[in-house]
Amino acid sequence: MRLLLFWVFFSFLCTGCGSPTFSSTNLRQRAERAEADGKYCQALELYERCIDGTSVGTEVHYRMALICASKTHNLAGALYHFQRFIERVPKDTRIREVIEDMRRLRLLLASQLSDGVLVSRAEAIRLRNTNLSLQSQLITLRSQKESPLQTQAFSKKKTTSRAGLETRTYRVKQGDTLVIISARFYKTPQRWRDIADANRAQLDGSTHLKAGTVLTIPNI
Repeated sequence: MRLLLFWVFFSFLCTGCGSPTFSSTNLRQRAERAEADGKYCQALELYERCIDGTSVGTEVHYRMALICASKTHNLAGALYHFQRFIERVPKDTRIREVIEDMRRLRLLLASQLSDGVLVSRAEAIRLRNTNLSLQSQLITLRSQKESPLQTQAFSKKKTTSRAGLETRTYRVKQGDTLVIISARFYKTPQRWRDIADANRAQLDGSTHLKAGTVLTIPNI
C-alpha cells in the first residue's frame, strides 16, 4: 500500500514538472489562433501570459507590438512592447525597422495627444494677432518680388480708377482680410488698421470680414 501511494505521489511530481512547458506552448498556440481569427484583444491576453525570460517571450513582445500598432491601434502599448524587444535582443536584424516604427508611433501619439487642447481667450487673441502679423510680413515679401513694370502698371490702373473720386468702396470677397485689402489699395499691409477705423460701425470692433460687406477705403 505504501509503495502504491509513493508511486502516485512520484507520478504527480513528474507531471507537475512537465506542465509549464506544455501550458506555455498551448497558450501561444491559442494566441496565434485568436490572432488569425481576428480576435486581437483575446490574442493579446493570451500572449501576455506567454511572456517569460526566454527567446519565446522576446518574440511574444514583438508580436504584441505589431498587434497593438496595426490592429488595436494602442500606440502606447506598441511602444512598450517594441522597447522590451529592443532591450532583450539589441542586435537583432529587425532592430533598425523597429526603431523606425517607434519613431513613427511617437509622432502619431504626440499628434493624438495634442488634439482637442483648450485654448484660453487671451491665448486665442494672441495667436490671431500673430497670424495677422505673419500674414502682413508674407504679403510684404510678395510685393517686394514684383517686377518694376508690374508695379508701375498696377499704380496707373489704381490712379485711373480713383480719378474724380473722393472716397472709395470695396465689396469683400471670400477669403479677404483687412491685411489683404490694405496691400491691394495701399501697396502695404500695414494700413489695415486705417480701414478698420474707417469701418468701425460695420465691423463693430471685429477684424473678421464677411463676404459681400461693402467697406469704405480711406484716401492715402
